[in-house]
Amino acid sequence: MNKKWWKMIAIIVVAALAVAVFIQQNAAVNADEDEEGWRLLAQGDLQGVARSGEGQVSIYERQDGSRLLRLTNFKAVEESDLRMVLVNQRDVSDNESVKHATRVDLGSIKQGSQGEGNQDFNIPTDVDLSQFPAVAIWNEESEENFLAAMLRYNE
Repeated sequence: MNKKWWKMIAIIVVAALAVAVFIQQNAAVNADEDEEGWRLLAQGDLQGVARSGEGQVSIYERQDGSRLLRLTNFKAVEESDLRMVLVNQRDVSDNESVKHATRVDLGSIKQGSQGEGNQDFNIPTDVDLSQFPAVAIWNEESEENFLAAMLRYNE
């Protein structure tokens, strides 16, 4: 092989590694992790706000102390750039309340065949969950609150 081919192969390998790192760092993953020893902290049912849809959210604490939000049975109109966000407002029944709330962006929602099954979103360790009584599926570009859920925290 000449130098041109080696250079092309090197570029492809570097690009593939960059994509792999990006995918691994993405907060939303299809979740098939072992739940043994996890503690359920909160849960809620998604309700349509700007759009119709459904799903459930659960917040777990893993054995190592890390926390995650799990989205299950998600169904909604496909839209680009939907984000899972924690919201510091109790009333998440409209766009304005979520728009003006403090939000913690947990990551992008997978949709279509990629979104089938569970999706997990890592919750940063510095987030005080007691300050976030709700979650929303939010579109930053259109400033639309697609779906939202009030969280029921366990004692």
